[in-house]
Amino acid sequence: MSLLTSVFAQTLVIIVIFEAIEFVKGMLVAGKRKVVDARQDHEGNISHVRLEGNRNFTDVNKAIEIAKRGGLENAHAVKKKDGGEYLRTNPDGRSGNNLDEMAQD
Repeated sequence: MSLLTSVFAQTLVIIVIFEAIEFVKGMLVAGKRKVVDARQDHEGNISHVRLEGNRNFTDVNKAIEIAKRGGLENAHAVKKKDGGEYLRTNPDGRSGNNLDEMAQD
């Protein structure tokens, strides 16, 4: 293999790797999920949420982990004084999309 062919092959590999990285970064950003519904337990605490595109509800503890990784578009995890955590929708001035309101429907 000539030097020119070798350099060309190496350049092509670098370009493919760069494009793959950009693709994955785009998927991570586009992969954010949105909370669209919620359920309460018998004590009135949010126990499950439904993510956009899902039929089934997700346990709120799993949703908290997703939120901590930045995977939820409209909600985030909040740490309580006692060390526990809960899920809260991002503030937007509307109450109808708060988890407690979603769970009432």
